[in-house]
Amino acid sequence: MPDRPSRIKILPEKVANQIAAGEVVERPASVVKELVENALDAGASRIVIEVRGSGQNYLRVMDNGQGMSPEEARLAFERHATSKIGSLEDLAHIQTFGFRGEALPSIASISKVLLTSKPEGALTGVRVEVQGGKMLRAEEVAANPGTSVEVRDLFYNTPARLKFLKSVMTELNHISEVVIDEALAHPEVGFSLTHNARETIQATGGVQPLERVAGIFGRSFARELVEIQQEAGPWVLTGFLGLPSFHRANKNCQKIFVNRRPVRDRVLSHAIQEAYETLMPKGRYPVALLFLRIPPQLVDVNVHPSKVEVRFLDQRGVHDFIVDAIRKTLRSALGLSAFPTFQRPPSADLASGQDPVADAHSTRPWLSPATPRTWPLNPGREARRLDFQRDESPPALDFASTDGGPSHQVFSTLQPIGQFRQTYILAQTPDELILIDQHAAHERIVYEELKRKLKTSDMEVQPLLFPITLELSYRESNLLAEHLEFLNRYGLELEHFGGTTYLLKAVPALLTKVNYQRLLADLVDHLADPGKAPDPEKKMDQVITLMACHAAIRANDPLTLDQMAALLQQMDQVELPYTCPHGRPTTIRMSVSELEKKFRRA
Repeated sequence: MPDRPSRIKILPEKVANQIAAGEVVERPASVVKELVENALDAGASRIVIEVRGSGQNYLRVMDNGQGMSPEEARLAFERHATSKIGSLEDLAHIQTFGFRGEALPSIASISKVLLTSKPEGALTGVRVEVQGGKMLRAEEVAANPGTSVEVRDLFYNTPARLKFLKSVMTELNHISEVVIDEALAHPEVGFSLTHNARETIQATGGVQPLERVAGIFGRSFARELVEIQQEAGPWVLTGFLGLPSFHRANKNCQKIFVNRRPVRDRVLSHAIQEAYETLMPKGRYPVALLFLRIPPQLVDVNVHPSKVEVRFLDQRGVHDFIVDAIRKTLRSALGLSAFPTFQRPPSADLASGQDPVADAHSTRPWLSPATPRTWPLNPGREARRLDFQRDESPPALDFASTDGGPSHQVFSTLQPIGQFRQTYILAQTPDELILIDQHAAHERIVYEELKRKLKTSDMEVQPLLFPITLELSYRESNLLAEHLEFLNRYGLELEHFGGTTYLLKAVPALLTKVNYQRLLADLVDHLADPGKAPDPEKKMDQVITLMACHAAIRANDPLTLDQMAALLQQMDQVELPYTCPHGRPTTIRMSVSELEKKFRRA
């Protein structure tokens, strides 16, 4: 401990500014977000973003908005200088995206900034240069109407922050996500993102919302969506939903906007998952692009300097409204007359073990009356026929003696007698009834075959007679370009066809009956996930597990008795037939004595 207590003192302005900048500017994408929001507030109809490398060395945001006078341009670099609010009452009715007056001074305190601006109708513009928070010059220049902000050497004077930046592609992906979010929220505005002089995102302004979605995510993605438009009391929800059959491996395709501001909110995220509950496989996530309009006095956007967190006056009401609105839309799209509205159980847990909002149903008469939560079964999809060949079964062996490890000619001795719910194979021996999860069992078979072929460099590749055209989102296209060589090792031969379109020219022979668009989307999500194992061996295992999952028979696929017998024979050829690659069991056994006890015959 120190000999005497530290004395309280005022921090130097430079230190205070850099601390504040740490809250606003986390990475180059944070700078792009703040500058794009300023451009939108200035009424821009076109915004151009240029990035070199990771954006740390150089980025520029240009707009055709209203521009600034020389006095305003100089004042813009003063902390808490803003044109958007002037009183505490204004803070409760915020309509703009920026309002704190912190963006430009925060950015300028940790970089070298060159701002050029000119109002419409002015004869000349102004150029202001600021470095490390210190204004170096302000001069009159010739300029186009609007504003241009160049940011160089971000974090040059805060090396501790600099070392936390990731790879060029990772930082570019974060910047792309910012531009995509703003482009989705503002289809009337044109956006352009170039990286190292190569066009990465091009979104023409003045289009309909669905056209903007198709331009960003691809037309095949847009065709899987249904429009949502619901209203209740002060809340209006619009946007697009994926049908339950269209789901992803993570939440990257869930985007939520409140008054056109992209937000991260656990209550809203929980509402989406709640609405789709039981309608899709476990571990999968729905696609949802949702725009909530709400009177500004009913939502607090001044929660954090990054402005991506919000707090609702009636969080429970917003949550229930969104669940009800999504379910109504899905009910209509799926043609389900008995599709229920949402009813919250008394002990609902919205996110993390506690109900974060209070019940206020009595003050919300516009909510639909609730009905019991009786959801329909997930509708079956079209079956994919499997070309299994049935061999003669060998003499029967004792299945009960196989605990503790695989044994040859065990599953082949089982006699398949049917399917339960087109998901579980029912088989028998003289002494036992065996249930086999057809997806888990086939997934294990494909997984071990893929792993063997990959390790022995014996991956059989099937050229496609007609290459498959894959329309990808900008994010998927960027990630795919980074991993083309990696995917080629797994038998997925891809070729860039221009823009965000790729041609799939060959596939592993084991994956000839797969939805390749969805497989690649899941692979890209997997490769982009920073939480996935970096170890090459584990990475290979995770990728082939994903490929096996897509190639395997699905629940709701009807099988003939011959196909069931062929699958059982193949289970005898794998090392670990009793679990799928995810660790779920493939079989459940029930002896005759257990059955007789249940029927009280013992």
